[in-house]
Amino acid sequence: MPAQTNIASFVLRFVQETTTDANIDPTRTDWHGVIKHVQTNDERHFTCIADAITFIANYVTLDESVRIVPTE
Repeated sequence: MPAQTNIASFVLRFVQETTTDANIDPTRTDWHGVIKHVQTNDERHFTCIADAITFIANYVTLDESVRIVPTE
């Protein structure tokens, strides 16, 4: 029996915003992201990459080697 192939595709978008406001630290950058599961058009907005990985885990079995450790 041939092996079964499952495909899950995602579109990941990062948006980085900077400011020209003189009252705000010019080195500060804010970012957010959107991840979309192509097959279902389901999408989630996120500001933490771990949330994107959690979203992916809804469609793909991830093993323990996939770890996201927050950095400060």
